Amino acid sequence: MKQTGSWIVTAGILAAVILAWPFYILNDDRSNLSLFGYQTLTVLSNSMEPEFTTQDMIIISEQEQYAEGDIITVNTGSELVTHRIVETVPEGFHTMGDANATVDSTLAEPGMIEGGHVLTIPYAGFVVHFITSLPGFLLLIVLPVTAVVTMSLMKRLSRSAKKDDNPEGASST
Repeated sequence: MKQTGSWIVTAGILAAVILAWPFYILNDDRSNLSLFGYQTLTVLSNSMEPEFTTQDMIIISEQEQYAEGDIITVNTGSELVTHRIVETVPEGFHTMGDANATVDSTLAEPGMIEGGHVLTIPYAGFVVHFITSLPGFLLLIVLPVTAVVTMSLMKRLSRSAKKDDNPEGASST
């Protein structure tokens, strides 16, 4: 009975992961997902080269204050833009990508700032993209779950076959 309960709990957890995964993939607005005040973002352009490049992952967090030279992520309403502060004005900040020739047209007002750059993890965006893709889901979730369930069923069938071959009370001579 104890093994059956354990198997049911494991199957329930795996089923929950499988059912939740599509909702995670379909959630395009990950700008508010954070853990302990840190957010992870995947770089989508090379506007900040050489600081970071496309498919790098950056980690940002809210800062008490921002100054010229800081790299910030700004929510423009339609996208998140991570650029360097090049000028402070009373209304906010002018930002510009390190690889760009002109200052951004949108002024970064304090309420638009998602956070300041804390850390870059090179190429980690490739990994995140793969994990959230259909092939990644199949390889990392469906295949292992199928293997575990198959092995568990084979083990149960093997035990059942052994019990049928050697009924209780029968002596082996």
